Amino acid sequence: GGQWIVKDGIFDGTKDATLDKHCLLLSDRNFTDFRLSLEYKALHGNSGFYFRLKPAKNGLGFAGYHAEIDANGSNAGGLYDVAVDWLHKPDQKLVEQAFRPSRWNTMTIEAIGQEIKVWLNGTITTELTNDRSDSGRLGIQLHAGEATRIQLKNLRVTEFKSLNTPTNHVFQIPT
Repeated sequence: GGQWIVKDGIFDGTKDATLDKHCLLLSDRNFTDFRLSLEYKALHGNSGFYFRLKPAKNGLGFAGYHAEIDANGSNAGGLYDVAVDWLHKPDQKLVEQAFRPSRWNTMTIEAIGQEIKVWLNGTITTELTNDRSDSGRLGIQLHAGEATRIQLKNLRVTEFKSLNTPTNHVFQIPT
């Protein structure tokens, strides 16, 4: 759902408020232990980066994790249990210092075993131990019931088969 355009190396996702469902752009395969970095610009509404996403019998059809991306930055870098509730709301003072409204922000997500960390522009906003999901797909979300526009670029995943053997993936976006 929504509209996804790739132009000049940037994923540009939009949807209007009349579409009352989450719109997802998902990876074809599962990831287990990884470090992902991306740059995003949240221009309007609420979005997030999904990881360790698996099919589930709920309203969304998936379960997993959601690192929060929003245009006003109030919860940027927080961690949500997809379709359930907050696992960790970020400290507002940290987010205010780190978030750059209407500009490019860098988010890093690290999920190794049960340890999950999220950084926003180099500031750690989430750090927790959680065992709800150990592997699954990656994805970008456009939130249901509101107008949303998000841009992403420079997505890079380092996958860990073991702690000593990283495999790097750079998502090349056609221009």
